[in-house]
Amino acid sequence: MLDLNQIRYPVRYTTFFIALGGLCFSALVVLASGQGWVMLLLFAALSAVGVHDLLQTHHAILRNYPILGHMRFLLEFIRP
Repeated sequence: MLDLNQIRYPVRYTTFFIALGGLCFSALVVLASGQGWVMLLLFAALSAVGVHDLLQTHHAILRNYPILGHMRFLLEFIRP
């Protein structure tokens, strides 16, 4: 049976929210000090991949398990 916390906040969204939080924090750092552009670009790219994974409908593994899904497709791409 699902716990009440898992119904409100599924664990699979944790990395997506970490990427969004990092994007917001790095944007504030760039606005305040003018430094941290690399982190801003990194978190922007991770957030864009997360949004793409949530909105796509072709691969259920990317929607349900985004990190493992990308690892699977990477290993499938480099297989001998």
